[in-house]
Amino acid sequence: MRAKSIILSLAFLCTFSSLFTQNQTQTIKGIVLDKDTQLPIKGATLVVVGSSPMNGTITDFEGKFELNNVYVDQVRIDCSYLGYEYHLSDPFILNSARATELIIQLIKSVNTTEEVVIKHKTSNLDSCRNSEKL
Repeated sequence: MRAKSIILSLAFLCTFSSLFTQNQTQTIKGIVLDKDTQLPIKGATLVVVGSSPMNGTITDFEGKFELNNVYVDQVRIDCSYLGYEYHLSDPFILNSARATELIIQLIKSVNTTEEVVIKHKTSNLDSCRNSEKL
């Protein structure tokens, strides 16, 4: 009888402890910098990959961010900003012991074109106006 109550108690504790750990959340803090200049990037978008509902934020005027209520698990962060290359962090373990701090460095995106040709077509109306001025 005693063994049966111990087994039931352990089963009860295991069930509720696993439910508790599944709902633990933590905070991810950090800063987003330009890799070349080391200046902060304000307005960069950050999203926890695979979060449901989507968990994201943008950087403040000092390039700092804070992602709250991120589930304790293996996590990846997606960071993007116009004019910079897309950044996807390596997976890291977010644990419940303390908040994680990240430094994300974005690389400027350079788009080049070979040649741009601009053509202008003169209409008959433009020709008439030009002749009247003479």
